[in-house]
Amino acid sequence: MAWTAKYKKIELTSVAGHSHRLIPGVIGRAPGIRQIQFSPLELFGAMARCSHLHPINTDAVTLESESCRHLIAHHVDERPDKVSLLASAKRLKDFSRTHLVGVVGAGVAYLQMIRDGYVWCDHFENQLLLETSPTKRSPDFVFSRPGHADVAITESKATHGSSRKQFTRSVENGYVEQVEPYLGMHIGGATASHGFAIGSWMTSPTGAELVIDHTAVPVLAAPPDDVPSDPTAVKRGNYLTVLALMFGSAVARGARDGTWPSPGTAFIVADWVGRQWIIGSHNPIRAATIGSLAR
Repeated sequence: MAWTAKYKKIELTSVAGHSHRLIPGVIGRAPGIRQIQFSPLELFGAMARCSHLHPINTDAVTLESESCRHLIAHHVDERPDKVSLLASAKRLKDFSRTHLVGVVGAGVAYLQMIRDGYVWCDHFENQLLLETSPTKRSPDFVFSRPGHADVAITESKATHGSSRKQFTRSVENGYVEQVEPYLGMHIGGATASHGFAIGSWMTSPTGAELVIDHTAVPVLAAPPDDVPSDPTAVKRGNYLTVLALMFGSAVARGARDGTWPSPGTAFIVADWVGRQWIIGSHNPIRAATIGSLAR
């Protein structure tokens, strides 16, 4: 039975902390949760959200989410409590299975961070490095938490074939090669104080597992340097993605350039569960102009 409604869970079964030399601003943090649960729609949306570096229109997002649904729904059984990929996924061509496993892993890693209290997220590639990159390799995402001026960097890994031992080593290498070199650097104006390599081990047919390597909390913390840490750029990137999802790529580009909302733009809001929600926008001046041109 294809996965259409049931909440699935995935448990954290392996955690490894990495100690480092004292670096100003690096404070370390272990994962704060041992299990996450999510609906199929939450995972499909997370997969779509993590797949694009640039603003895309709302139709494309809908199609991308639907593509994610078609991509994995028939390879996940509705009935078990734990999420896992069925053996049917192994019958895909190698490049198709690599794509499937990669986007599922990215979506799971995103949900792990969100559930762990990281509210804002942007692609690492969208953030400006204030220093020369120490390596040609880089992590996937930058996350920010409420009440914290620092940020976390995250790399996603996933497999549907490696043994647990092999994959644990792959996640460790991801941390060492793609996360660790950027610790203490200023990314988008905020200090990267800690990071995670989040692995989704999906080889088992009975239940996927999370494998996470992280920055260990140092015995002695090095004081931050003199450069102020400000995660505004990560938050801005997060909401530019939201604008792209809601209103399309043109609005997101306008917001990035500081030209949106334009004069006369009115937001359409709805009251639901005690809050007001923005569900659209309308520019009467522009609509009237277009209407006169049409006549």
